[in-house]
Amino acid sequence: MGDEEPVTNGQSTLDGDCLPPIDVLTNSSGKSSRKAYNTYYVPIYKQLQQASSTNPVSTDTLFDVIDCETSDDTKWKYVSDVLRYDPSLAERISNRLPPSDVLVEVGAQRIGKTRQELRGRDVNAVQKSCQKFAEEVELTGTEYAIGKVISSARDRIPSPTEVDEPERFFDELQSEMAKESSILSQEMESIKQGMVASGGESNEIIITDSLANAGLQPGVDFERVSNEKKYDVDIWGEQQDPLRVEIKSIGVRERADAGLSRIDDPSLLVGFFDSVDELESRHETFIDVCEAVYLPPLTIQNGSSLISEPFYRPNTRFAYDMKQYTNGEIEPWLTLP
Repeated sequence: MGDEEPVTNGQSTLDGDCLPPIDVLTNSSGKSSRKAYNTYYVPIYKQLQQASSTNPVSTDTLFDVIDCETSDDTKWKYVSDVLRYDPSLAERISNRLPPSDVLVEVGAQRIGKTRQELRGRDVNAVQKSCQKFAEEVELTGTEYAIGKVISSARDRIPSPTEVDEPERFFDELQSEMAKESSILSQEMESIKQGMVASGGESNEIIITDSLANAGLQPGVDFERVSNEKKYDVDIWGEQQDPLRVEIKSIGVRERADAGLSRIDDPSLLVGFFDSVDELESRHETFIDVCEAVYLPPLTIQNGSSLISEPFYRPNTRFAYDMKQYTNGEIEPWLTLP
């Protein structure tokens, strides 16, 4: 059988585990051969099947089972294909968050939903679910990084009996520990940056999923926009210009200020902010540049008289308001909830 013979559409079996059929995998590399299937998908899937959420594997372990000289980025693309096939497997990786669309699917599963079932009323619950999962990965990833550094240092630092002069031993020890400390800092920064990037994109997916599930058509009624536009979503109604929507999460209020300052009117802010104090300190900015601000109901409930309707609205209502807006029934910021 030649290497390039296509894989059949049926599922394969390995050690009793049902492997994902190749025709349902979104293959990032464009390869759809038995060679690619056996080189990448089979070992990745088998390794993840052997792991568990309580005994997860690292990306190092996953990449090591791929018997091919290629970059870690390429290997991660194949891992991502498998995770999109079965998002629950993302909970078996200790030190890296899955792609944002998979992260939202995991968050939805944890509240008993799928992405296709998410509605406006679910946005805060699934956002917190995604955040909790990300925090779990940050913890296990940190533990893995520390263990990796300690193991590496142990292998490279000589024992005192191997060094003739005690002073030289301590110099070498100090030098090696400085190197390992730098490596650990880089590992930690990588984890944090991954969380920030995945968190921002997952929030956009949560909101746009709720729009689509409310009946708005992607590409017709709304569209996620490119990074160059400095905001997140266009929503079209009867007006010539779209509503420009900025979506922000917990802990990035100053970035919300900066993002909103670059948006042309009309604009909306959809946030998951939980700190009333920080929100009230930015009230004047929001009033100046937004038509309306959508926030978690509890944040509005806990706010002072500044945080009042109709300007501040529950983010659970956003998809419903936008459905009415695209139908030409209301300009949402002019109508009380």
